[in-house]
Amino acid sequence: MAVPSSGTLSLLGLAREKQNDDYTNTTVLVGQQGNSPGAISLESCATSGNNHGPQVVMEATNTGSSSYPNSSTPHSMSEWYSYDHDAVVLVGFAVYTTSVPKGVFACGQTTNGTWYFPDTTPAVNDQVYTASNGTSPPSAGKYGYAVLGGSTSFRFEVNSSGVITSVNSC
Repeated sequence: MAVPSSGTLSLLGLAREKQNDDYTNTTVLVGQQGNSPGAISLESCATSGNNHGPQVVMEATNTGSSSYPNSSTPHSMSEWYSYDHDAVVLVGFAVYTTSVPKGVFACGQTTNGTWYFPDTTPAVNDQVYTASNGTSPPSAGKYGYAVLGGSTSFRFEVNSSGVITSVNSC
């Protein structure tokens, strides 16, 4: 669960989001070298460090989140609204469609827009989206995608949930 988008924020919640990927998770936070944590500072949360002694050790800030704190001082709690530490960074590809039942006809079609994938090598069981913010799964069907904006390189099929069920070379 991401940091709330409004209201009062807690420093403990921010540390939980950075370390446990959940603002409300009550799993015990871990300090340096697996020891019990000492102080939690806003600076350590924002800069992913342990700047002032035995603090909670933070992972790097996920800049793939739609909202994230900056690393510049002074730090502010308000920079954290809607931060999602485990947000998936999506990669855009030009996608082509075909209304022809055979998937091979998705190769060589004209562009139909950009879709977003969880990594640079779309694969079976990947969830795909038609919006860069990870919303709007596509309709079920047969499609093609281009690597680095070139011609269609692969064809794939998605189910009604927008999950890839097959991938083949063109």
